[in-house]
Amino acid sequence: MVSNDAVPDLRFIHLAVHASFIDIVRRGALATNGMPCFNKVMDVQNAEAVHDYILDEANKEMERRQNPDSDWWKDIKVKVYSGIGKLLHKVM
Repeated sequence: MVSNDAVPDLRFIHLAVHASFIDIVRRGALATNGMPCFNKVMDVQNAEAVHDYILDEANKEMERRQNPDSDWWKDIKVKVYSGIGKLLHKVM
């Protein structure tokens, strides 16, 4: 769902895509653009659950952007992740 620009980041898809989500996922509405049809492996209920998850993650990202971490929390995360990185580097 989160992209490295190779495919669209689903947290930022247009409202029109949300409105057509089931058609896109289950009926292959964007098959000509490379989005496969998942009707054989995903029923409507599962497709709706995936869509709900995407919406939830989009809302979390919007909240995160509106309320970024405070500087002290960023400093703690940098120290912790740097320590983990150094430890992994030693082990590997």
